[in-house]
Amino acid sequence: MVTHDAVSVDEVSGDRRAPSENDSTLARMRDRWRRFAREDALHYVAANREGWDEAAFYGMGRDLAEEVIAWAGDGLGRRRMLEIGCGAGRMLVHFAPHFERVEGIDIAPEMVERARKHVPENVHLCVGTGATLDRFEDESVDLIFSVQVFQHIPDRAVISAYINECGRVLRQGGRAVLQFDSRPNALARRLALRLPDALLPRDHRRYIRRYPVPPGWPVAIGAAAGLSLLDERGPGTHDHLVLFERPRV
Repeated sequence: MVTHDAVSVDEVSGDRRAPSENDSTLARMRDRWRRFAREDALHYVAANREGWDEAAFYGMGRDLAEEVIAWAGDGLGRRRMLEIGCGAGRMLVHFAPHFERVEGIDIAPEMVERARKHVPENVHLCVGTGATLDRFEDESVDLIFSVQVFQHIPDRAVISAYINECGRVLRQGGRAVLQFDSRPNALARRLALRLPDALLPRDHRRYIRRYPVPPGWPVAIGAAAGLSLLDERGPGTHDHLVLFERPRV
């Protein structure tokens, strides 16, 4: 069993401050991701490669979708799933065959419009506030998935708000697979945060760079949101995956 350094009650409480839709961080994040979408949507969704063509971009992700469903367990409901930060829809196309209804939410309207051109009929898309899932009813979703999203959010209160919303919209017995960067925050990284974006490579600029959290932080925030930890992979790495469940009452 993985153990983590303790996360204080005060730290969890502070990080669970609910940001408003007009929060300055959300406004900047929304503006920046709209710009990213207009500039090079496919690159900013999957920055590990330059010059994506659409066939290659939408072809990837099948293995990850199948791995996530298998990891979530045999008891996973298949009525409805939701991806937070769906971007241009590269993962939604691979989840669609496994669920009756698939939902994607993203902060950038341009990303959502691009996704609409590629997803099948059982996928439904919407533009979100950047911190809430207010379009979704309580206890209405079987699986929530989010990868390469929270790592780009500098304000932990925004991430915490999303996790709290996961606890609200998941059905009893529903699962959430969420990814974080929980590497140590190295000195070079902290120094880079002080540089203006113009001096940095485009993948290290604000809101596309990674903002690490302590390895124990996601589990503590999840517990405060009423979610139970079922499993996790890669704590202390750039690809820290956490599997939560909303317990049955």
